[in-house]
Amino acid sequence: MTEYTALGAEVGSTGSLRMADLYRRHDGASTSLGRREAWPSVLCTTVDMMLASLHPMCVMWGPRRIFLYNDGYADILGARHPSALGLPTEDVWPELWDVLVPLVDRTFRGESFAFRDQPLTMTRNGFEEQVWYDFAYSPLRDGRGEVVGLLNVTSDCTARVVAQRERDAASERLRANEGRLAALVEASSDSLYSMSPDWREVRAVQGRGFIPDTDAPSVRWMDDYLFPEDRAEVHDRIEEAVARTEPFEMEHRVRLADGTAGWIFSRAVPVRDEEGRIAEWFGMAADVTERHRAVEQLRESEAFMRGVLASSNDCIKVLDLDAKLGCEPNQGVARVLVL
Repeated sequence: MTEYTALGAEVGSTGSLRMADLYRRHDGASTSLGRREAWPSVLCTTVDMMLASLHPMCVMWGPRRIFLYNDGYADILGARHPSALGLPTEDVWPELWDVLVPLVDRTFRGESFAFRDQPLTMTRNGFEEQVWYDFAYSPLRDGRGEVVGLLNVTSDCTARVVAQRERDAASERLRANEGRLAALVEASSDSLYSMSPDWREVRAVQGRGFIPDTDAPSVRWMDDYLFPEDRAEVHDRIEEAVARTEPFEMEHRVRLADGTAGWIFSRAVPVRDEEGRIAEWFGMAADVTERHRAVEQLRESEAFMRGVLASSNDCIKVLDLDAKLGCEPNQGVARVLVL
């Protein structure tokens, strides 16, 4: 007994209900219902039961579907309370009537319905609201078994639906992040960026001074950091990767912050959703400028050596110190000219 008393104290009590007073003041004679003293017994019993309940309920009565409701339902009506009492339901919910009337008519033919998480767009407070409701329609019958009304027991489940959708969205983001993490491991990067599914809009993340700082996706990223003579080749390679849905790899020039040329190694892999469709491309851009410069210096040195060898009449010997000292190739001084 103590447990029920505590529970009742939390959820409210019938002593706070006010719709009963509104019913007593309502001029039923101005509607098709007539005065309450003349109501059919089934209507009197249903309204008394409804008023005694804390759960939102409403009744649609007779051929005109006259609308009656309790305190729990008053909150659902918003600004339409209390003027909705005694009106035809079509006038109470004009924005919903086209959706509801087929169900209402079938209920008046004796069917019952129950709906869960039903989406509705209401304008009860002068603006559109996307809400979700659980509700059940049951026919009300007179003493001869004829359907004379409809009882709707309902509850606002918007908070639950929104919370569930947020959880689902969070789970989807988690799955997407797991896919991106796998792509990250596969791409193995220094500087990372993500791309749209068709790779025609790119949002690059600031890397080592050569990837542009972009606030929103833009198709102008090539103009920002590729040299004009290189754009066609990079574009074609990207298009080929997109068409084949295969990982993209390319080493290419970029424009550094000071306008000079640098080099990056770009790699991107497709990240797929649960249905196997490409959700995005995830990749990396590694700065290989120093390596390229070292290679160019080596080529220049070798070209110089070949020129010296070709133009000199002296006896020249090339010592490979790497081999003599047990070094890895290209570590330290690789070759020495001895005249």
